[in-house]
Amino acid sequence: MARENDLALVYEAMKITALQQPNKPMQYTQQILANWRKDYITNVEQLKAKEEREKNKRQQSYQFSYQKPKGRTEVVPEWFANRNEGEEVTPASETNNNTIDFEAERQKV
Repeated sequence: MARENDLALVYEAMKITALQQPNKPMQYTQQILANWRKDYITNVEQLKAKEEREKNKRQQSYQFSYQKPKGRTEVVPEWFANRNEGEEVTPASETNNNTIDFEAERQKV
């Protein structure tokens, strides 16, 4: 294991193994190192750069996931906002007269 890899890289793999898989340390460490070899990571600097790229990618996907609109948005036509402009407003005195007339009619009955 140490012959094929940088010793500092093996040490990093062992730290990760100790935190994540303490029951199977040797197999997990070997698999970590094999994955790093597959990704052409040969020293700790390359490993740190890869971890930083993955961290940035996770943060970007996290930010964009909350900016997406949920559901649909309704498009309101222009005439809807202007629908009350053409109507005449009835004065309050007319409304009261209608009420008074109604009361008078009721009393007659």
